[in-house]
Amino acid sequence: MAHPLSHWEDGVAALPRETIVDVLEGRLREDILDGRHPAGSYLPPERTLADGYGVTRTTLKHAFGRLTQAGLLETRHGVGTRVRDYLRLGGADLLPMLVRHSPDWTGEVFEVRRGVGALISERAALRATDRQRDELRARLAAVRGAPDADAV
Repeated sequence: MAHPLSHWEDGVAALPRETIVDVLEGRLREDILDGRHPAGSYLPPERTLADGYGVTRTTLKHAFGRLTQAGLLETRHGVGTRVRDYLRLGGADLLPMLVRHSPDWTGEVFEVRRGVGALISERAALRATDRQRDELRARLAAVRGAPDADAV
């Protein structure tokens, strides 16, 4: 029986190895985000794609499942697998993937966040009670009167 800490080498935990599905998922994701498979387009048939990447159809299906869950693909039985319009329809879980792919997305994310923050602030101001406004004024006065950034 192996020692429970046998996966440690020199006190550092061994990292998990990347599987073929991990590699294929990464390649397909990059191909999609780089525009080789544009939004709205159908991917080649599974057999063709699997042969092209040198993997089994089972491996391809596992990678498709992950990319579908991430919001990049949609598969319809008998129709095929299509690249979703992920920029328009994708959820917040796609943001880390987009930022890892292209750091330019960081600016986009903050720009959107700034716009959403302003909208939230406007709505909050319109719906605030007198008590909430008084509390906000008191907190603002405390910030203005703070001696330094740490006190803020």
